[in-house]
Amino acid sequence: MKLTDLLPAIWDEPIFTGKPVSRETLLSLLDVAVWAPNHHLREPWTFTWMESARNAEGQAPGMLWIGMPAGGKPRHEADDEAAVWCLVHNLRIAAREQGIGVRLEKAPADRPEAAGRPEKEKVVAVLAIGYADMTPLANAAFSSLIRERRTVRQFADRKVEAELVRELLQACTPQASAGAGDASRPWRVIEAGSDSERGALADLMMAQLKDMLAYKIVPGKIKQVFRQKTFAIPFNLIFVLEDSRAKEADGLGEVCGVMQGFQLAAWERGLGMTWSSSEQLKYPDFARGLGLAPGESVLGILHMGYAAKVPKARPRTPAEKKLRFVPSERN
Repeated sequence: MKLTDLLPAIWDEPIFTGKPVSRETLLSLLDVAVWAPNHHLREPWTFTWMESARNAEGQAPGMLWIGMPAGGKPRHEADDEAAVWCLVHNLRIAAREQGIGVRLEKAPADRPEAAGRPEKEKVVAVLAIGYADMTPLANAAFSSLIRERRTVRQFADRKVEAELVRELLQACTPQASAGAGDASRPWRVIEAGSDSERGALADLMMAQLKDMLAYKIVPGKIKQVFRQKTFAIPFNLIFVLEDSRAKEADGLGEVCGVMQGFQLAAWERGLGMTWSSSEQLKYPDFARGLGLAPGESVLGILHMGYAAKVPKARPRTPAEKKLRFVPSERN
């Protein structure tokens, strides 16, 4: 079974059976999920687990709060929040492998003390987690795929077919969004894979550097090398998000999940990539050059190709060191 066979349904809401998830199982899932891309390996996430309790309908699912530090630099906060949503998508996939469902809940904005979280911690997602009415995927290896994926910056001189990219992107998109078409989604994708598209993107990215002092003193030959390296990236996907939905689960959360699912599905097919969210992508001239509408911004660019060199893994902090347990309020 390939990941693309699973991804279209990974967004579906689970039907919980009432069987709770143990602490040990939760930790094993989180230890997979933390292999999410995150800027400078900051690992911004924190976890709070409220174990399941009996309610009128039987055993309720456990609740997982995922937070991150608040009050930092806006750009860092944006990168960190995107990383948390990538982790959530990893968790969905790893849990599905074991027949466990993950359902996104509304964050309790009216309860600042919810789950005992610190005052300067922002809740990004609240997840209901429990065994669900689904068959475990005994022969799948998706957790290993999540751990093995790497950020790749060196690409082979080999063409990436647009048809493959579109096939993977379609599989990663929630079925409701995919069926309704681009107009209903708060995000869209711009391709840059042909010679002309890659050339235009390289020129546009270089143009954003023209006013930087460091760039002005760089010799012309070096500038040309930079431009050529950008052009040589075999394929690029530019993800654009409506500003009004940038803090919502069905906006930022969805598009980050799509981007993470795409990275994993592409890795399964031999493609590696790096996720760029540099400051230059937010410049007005860059937005105009891409033809963005008012109220749209670039969330990030996936620069991709067949890997020429795969970097070694960098260790992740065990989830146990980032997880706290609180008693359930329900009896």
